[in-house]
Amino acid sequence: MQDVYDNKDEGDEVMDDIAKKLNFSNKHMMKIIYMSYLYHNIVIIYNKQMNYSKVLKFYEKSLTIKQNHLLSNHRNIDTSHTKIGVIHYSFNYYAIDMEHYNQ
Repeated sequence: MQDVYDNKDEGDEVMDDIAKKLNFSNKHMMKIIYMSYLYHNIVIIYNKQMNYSKVLKFYEKSLTIKQNHLLSNHRNIDTSHTKIGVIHYSFNYYAIDMEHYNQ
């Protein structure tokens, strides 16, 4: 694209075109990150209801979005892994506690 504009000496048009694409890209990225934020808020509701399978489901959806759109070393990805780990940990110990309770 830039080569075409270089030949036509239309630098202002190039800048306008790039600005429009960046604006679209930033809006699109914000929508994606916002979806992750919404999933996190859904997690809070299900967590209060103690519906941990749904908590896990929406944590995983949020994590998938973050993994696809953030750097691999972003702290939000680490936080999501930790929270998912806590839920798995709870499931494991919950099952063991129920076995002991039923004996």
